[in-house]
Amino acid sequence: MEKLLKEALQRYVAEYYPDMVQQFTADVPLSTYLEDRVTLVRPLMDELIAQGETAQQIVDACMQQIIKDLPPSKYQYLLMVLQEEFPDDYKNFKTAGVLRYKMIQLIGHCQQAFEDFDFDTQVPPDHRLEHRVIGEIAGYLIG
Repeated sequence: MEKLLKEALQRYVAEYYPDMVQQFTADVPLSTYLEDRVTLVRPLMDELIAQGETAQQIVDACMQQIIKDLPPSKYQYLLMVLQEEFPDDYKNFKTAGVLRYKMIQLIGHCQQAFEDFDFDTQVPPDHRLEHRVIGEIAGYLIG
């Protein structure tokens, strides 16, 4: 069961937080992060197993518990802004196979805006952040 949960969490993090995945190092590998997260929900997992829940139900319930502590995804936010405001660039990046790379670059480029508007705690994000991010993306694309 733990293996299934680690695999589900790894897929989730890779899709929604690829910038975070890149930050893991030999000193603190992704496997340690996954193990730590699974350890936190082990009591819930054991309880659901004892109740006879299916593997999928257990993984789903545990994933919900794990991801509720994650901040909003800067990657997904910027992806949405890029798709809506710069659709041609989005398509070009996707076609060229560099979309993920460019999005991670944009996260770094927009980091100060995220900090200024306290993105990690704002749900939904401040509308002024979107305007600032649009300007940052435009500058990135031009420069």
